[in-house]
Amino acid sequence: MIEVRAPKSNKEWETYFHLRYITLREPWGQPLGSEQDENDKIAKQFALFENGTIKGAGRLDQIDATTSQVRYFCVAQDAERRGFGRRIMESIEMDAKNDDVSKIILHARENAVAFYQSLEYEVVEESYLLFGEIQHWLMEKEI
Repeated sequence: MIEVRAPKSNKEWETYFHLRYITLREPWGQPLGSEQDENDKIAKQFALFENGTIKGAGRLDQIDATTSQVRYFCVAQDAERRGFGRRIMESIEMDAKNDDVSKIILHARENAVAFYQSLEYEVVEESYLLFGEIQHWLMEKEI
């Protein structure tokens, strides 16, 4: 069974943040804890569960009344190319639409730009260089 929802139990939250750490921070030697920030308490969290195991994560931050931003988006390495990223993004977009958001922005790592383009996100401009080596691109989509 596959479902997308926010983590509920302490164990699910631990696993959720651990996935963010091992996919988005650890490979670049970043410290444990760098996968979280103060907005985790107020942002909407999305986790994809496959038979009770978290295989993907994403966060939706409200920027203003009509714009939200996807952050900390990742899929477990053993779950890549199975449509899980698309399922999480569809859930995020549906939630944003329900909140009357009309535009979603994100800063995509260079290796993820094609994935977001397949979901109809458009590159706006080159963004920032994370950890001195990971180029990001500002992308957006009207929903």
